[in-house]
Amino acid sequence: MDWSKQYFPDDDAQKSATIYVFASDKTDPTHIDEKGCKLVGTFDAELPKPSSVDKKRRGVQVALQVGGTELQVKATSHGGTTTMEWL
Repeated sequence: MDWSKQYFPDDDAQKSATIYVFASDKTDPTHIDEKGCKLVGTFDAELPKPSSVDKKRRGVQVALQVGGTELQVKATSHGGTTTMEWL
């Protein structure tokens, strides 16, 4: 299973975005505090410097890929920087 979403900073001073990854035994959970939902891990994605790109392009594309017993988290900025981690 693959999943991807784009995230943007709240303000110009923000240098990174922390992505929290949760798992649930439910098919379609609504909230992270529901029974059966647990934190798998966190991932910090670096954001491009405000001066290096247009404000509308400071986001990062975060992709999750499940394979076997591991979860790969990859963040790619509009500047081309990619960060990857296994959770």
